[in-house]
Amino acid sequence: MMRNGSGSIQDPLQPLRRIEWFVIAYRMCHWICFLCIE
Repeated sequence: MMRNGSGSIQDPLQPLRRIEWFVIAYRMCHWICFLCIE
C-alpha cells in the first residue's frame, strides 16, 4: 500500500469495500429475517 505523506489518501478499493459491506449487511439482515420467519 502506497502512502504519500498524508494519511487521508483516496483508497482505490474504497467503492469495492463499500459494496462488499453492503452485501454483507444485506445478507445478515436477510438471514436474521429468515430465522425470525422460521
